[in-house]
Amino acid sequence: MTVAYKVSQYSCFVPYSAAERQRRSDLARRLHREGKLGGPGPARRSVEVRRQRANRASQLAQQLIEDNHTAMEKALREILRDGTPAQKLRATEALLKVGLSAERLDVAEHRDEQQQLSREQLIALLHERLTGTPAGRLMLAGLAERHGVINGTAVEVRE
Repeated sequence: MTVAYKVSQYSCFVPYSAAERQRRSDLARRLHREGKLGGPGPARRSVEVRRQRANRASQLAQQLIEDNHTAMEKALREILRDGTPAQKLRATEALLKVGLSAERLDVAEHRDEQQQLSREQLIALLHERLTGTPAGRLMLAGLAERHGVINGTAVEVRE
């Protein structure tokens, strides 16, 4: 009878007989068939857990910023006014990072909201964003003049 030795992670030798190796092999095959061993499940769950942790950390950071907004703003203004050039540079970089992060969060929130809209709602939203500003109204008026289009509302009159 041959005895195989396998080094474990704790550097001790564990003897396995041929029957034990076969029993473990059969057990692993049975568990794999049942979906309890291997497969993408554990990895998928760990990705979901990491994503949830990241979201919680992001929400916590956002809450801390909201709670201490005035103190942070006051400190940054003081640094920008009275600090050394290196401190001013770091404060400016911090402001830019916060601004870009907030913009990124806003874009993600709006994207999620807009994915739920119907085609007609998306067209109306696009029309509002393009023509809702003073520049958009000027652009619309310029296009109308150039192409001879009259913007108006039709009303049916009954007598």
